[in-house]
Amino acid sequence: MGMKLIFKTKNKMETRSLGKTIAPLLEPGDVLLLEGDLGAGKTTFTGGVAEGLGVKEDVISPTFNIMKCYFHGRIPLYHIDAYRLEGQNIEIGLVDCIVGIQRYMVTVHGRSDHAGTTPMDMRMDATDAASKVISKIADWAREKADGTVATVGYVKTTPGGMNIVAEKVEFTVDIRSKNNDNINDIARRIRAALDRETAAMGGSYEMDTKLVITPVNLSEEMLKIMEESCKAHAYSYKYLPSGAGHDSLEIGQVIPTVMVFVPSKDGRSHCPVEFTKYSDLSKAALIMTELAQNLLNRD
Repeated sequence: MGMKLIFKTKNKMETRSLGKTIAPLLEPGDVLLLEGDLGAGKTTFTGGVAEGLGVKEDVISPTFNIMKCYFHGRIPLYHIDAYRLEGQNIEIGLVDCIVGIQRYMVTVHGRSDHAGTTPMDMRMDATDAASKVISKIADWAREKADGTVATVGYVKTTPGGMNIVAEKVEFTVDIRSKNNDNINDIARRIRAALDRETAAMGGSYEMDTKLVITPVNLSEEMLKIMEESCKAHAYSYKYLPSGAGHDSLEIGQVIPTVMVFVPSKDGRSHCPVEFTKYSDLSKAALIMTELAQNLLNRD
């Protein structure tokens, strides 16, 4: 059956799988019910999101302990190895930061002309202008030398004929970094380059913002607890940022949150061939369990 979190307000009842972002949806006085294999628990939300989703206990059950731990902090496990834990023979990745993300849809406007009859000095080639900008974006990220990444993952030309000068090019940009200044700097450089290249060919552009999320630092307190568990079990570990956002990027803004990474074969993740040994998963599960026990025993 798994675990489900049900929250009721005066006007609605909604259900979320345990672990989904719910903090922005709650108001003081909302009744929260937890149902699952272990039974049911019930609590009333009292506010205090910054303190870890303040809750008032109404019914004690085995499941309520899970709920109470969930409200104290968010502890997800991911089999992600973007920083090659496997290659470094590291068993546990303690995530101390989730990168910020900015995404843009860029449209460059030129003029459609025939590829054979239009001299080069008479063209308003949207592809030529866009490609000059696109070719620089990855290098701007590399210059930061701190894990900052920038990706152009989608490019479309219009009308898209082999013998037609493109009148329009659309492309996306995804910029990620634990340093928000780096993200803003790359976005600024992209705009400056678009200004320059479109002016040179007599065209224009739009750069529409699709997503802006600032980096979030994860709970130092919970990370230290997990670090001590790693030491106690002689597990190798390292601190690292998460380059993927996950729901923890949102929920980490309002609830104390940590993430645990485990090795993936050949460092591959978010793809069909990703694979993590059960033995590595079990080590991470033990570290997470001990963290949960530590948090629960405080009360």
